[in-house]
Amino acid sequence: MKPQTRKKRNSPMLKNMSSRFDSIERELVGYNSNLRHSFEIDIKNISPDPQQARKKFSQQELNELAESLIQYGQLSPILVRKDETVEKVQWIIVAGERRWRAAKLANIKFLLAIEQTAEPEIISLIENLQRENLSPIEEARGLANLAKNYKLSQREIAKKIGKSASEVNGLLLVSRLPEFFQEGVLNSEHSLSRNLLIELARFPEHHEKELLLDKALTGQLTINEIRKKLDTIKKFNHKQMVNDTSHISRDLRASKLIKNIYKSFKELETLKLESQELNDLRNIETLLKSMIN
Repeated sequence: MKPQTRKKRNSPMLKNMSSRFDSIERELVGYNSNLRHSFEIDIKNISPDPQQARKKFSQQELNELAESLIQYGQLSPILVRKDETVEKVQWIIVAGERRWRAAKLANIKFLLAIEQTAEPEIISLIENLQRENLSPIEEARGLANLAKNYKLSQREIAKKIGKSASEVNGLLLVSRLPEFFQEGVLNSEHSLSRNLLIELARFPEHHEKELLLDKALTGQLTINEIRKKLDTIKKFNHKQMVNDTSHISRDLRASKLIKNIYKSFKELETLKLESQELNDLRNIETLLKSMIN
């Protein structure tokens, strides 16, 4: 008689470990991930994105990053997407333009990259916000591009980039400031705060606004001054409205009086008057009629 063989029972510990590995794999890799494996690209086949939010790069910081790349190598890949406008395989940077510029300075021939296919502008903006401290103007322009290109609402943008809807709203207003002013801020040696730019953007269209914009570029404008100007305009507009209302009221009263006089003259026409008196009356009637109309 053959001895009975026992079936091996799965170890609860192994089962638990297996499920944990599955969970980690889903989180780190993702079965429907938009990221591909990293690969090397000839630096000559890589171009910056013209829609990139950041437009200014510190030469000193690029030099320091180039030295780091020479000494330690590339520690993290750049993100790229295929350039669909050309037949030859070319890549556009989604995130990592600073590393690409520094690699060119360091005379590095190849860069490690990962292809990114989902919402490249959003990924690029988030990467810039997290790593590179965009200026308020650059951030505002980046948000405006997201709203335009992806048809996103302020709340949707806020959710995607992890900011409040009110902050997104303020920056979108900044993106509507005159182009000459935005360029002036980007190239100015004076740093303008995000809050000051938002206050300027909320200032109504008024001849005073041009003066404030010019003063801001000199670095001498304060938020308190903007608010004082706004209060002055509001008080003036309120006073003007009161004056206009009083004019309307006075004109209405005058019109009512003229109508009553005109009515009285019409009643006089029924009386027997001398020819000259009747002519004078009709002349007055014509005058009153023109005043009513």
